[in-house]
Amino acid sequence: MSNFTVRKMEKTAPKLKSFLPKQTTKKDLSLVLKLSIFLILFLVLIYLSINNNDLMLSEILKVGGILFLVFLFHISLNR
Repeated sequence: MSNFTVRKMEKTAPKLKSFLPKQTTKKDLSLVLKLSIFLILFLVLIYLSINNNDLMLSEILKVGGILFLVFLFHISLNR
């Protein structure tokens, strides 16, 4: 007969991977804040245009695209 050992299974909780790094910096938090403010302002702009029955989606999307490019440029300068 061969010698073998029976190992007891440890009762541990499964390790969950997080989306955020372990150490968040002020730069990361400011980026999340700027992105959420941009998204909220863009959604408010769409909401106001729908409420006023003045839905001009092409103009809104153009302005949103320009603001998004400016926002990306601003982020790239900060890094």
